[in-house]
Amino acid sequence: MVALPLLGVFFCAYLVGGALGFGTSMVAVTFGAQFLGLAELLPLVVPMNLSLASYLCLRYRHHVDLRLLFRRTLPLVALGVPFGMALFRFRDVGGFRLAFGGFVTVLAGLQLRRERHRIQGAEMATLPRAVGRGLLWLGGVIHGLFVTGGPLIVYVLGREVEDKRVFRSTLSAMWIPVNGALFIGYVAQGLYTPQVLAGVPQVMVPTALGLIVGEIIHHRLDPDRFRLAVWGLLLLGGIVLMARVLLT
Repeated sequence: MVALPLLGVFFCAYLVGGALGFGTSMVAVTFGAQFLGLAELLPLVVPMNLSLASYLCLRYRHHVDLRLLFRRTLPLVALGVPFGMALFRFRDVGGFRLAFGGFVTVLAGLQLRRERHRIQGAEMATLPRAVGRGLLWLGGVIHGLFVTGGPLIVYVLGREVEDKRVFRSTLSAMWIPVNGALFIGYVAQGLYTPQVLAGVPQVMVPTALGLIVGEIIHHRLDPDRFRLAVWGLLLLGGIVLMARVLLT
């Protein structure tokens, strides 16, 4: 049975995903790993991600930038995913949790700094093409490993897409094939044990509720301030996760 705090984590994670179009897995895995091992947690996250991405993509399909999706983003991300999936096969849960906690802490700190500069009106320099491509590929690797490559991809695309509707819809379209590949990989690895399968319907309700609230936030709240709150929360979560691994 899924613990009650974990259901709360899924609600908050999909609230963030519904509002921003990214960050779902970062929240779910950072805080969910406090209660469940990655080998059990990630197979719960992926089908929920597929549901969220499919809903947003279909509902807002007229905002999807197909050129950006197929020529710029998806091919590079898709090339990285198999590398991350291969690394996950050799996982050591404690070591992976520590590495993930460090990754979240550093990335959240950098993103907080970036968001503050952007809110203050500082211009964001365009990334060199080679750097952007490398980060998109690395985002695919991280997504294959931890299902959390979105922030790196957002870091690249956030400098190129101004319209938040296009941004969210195009990202959602990209997550469908990427998370579909992860789902197939998890099935092939036998990660969908009876215990994990029993947990899937339990997390569906908080996921749906989180999406509804996230949609309301997306249309009504200041996205800049909301992103600051999300990254601040993730910074704290990454530090707590590393501390728990080091102290156990």
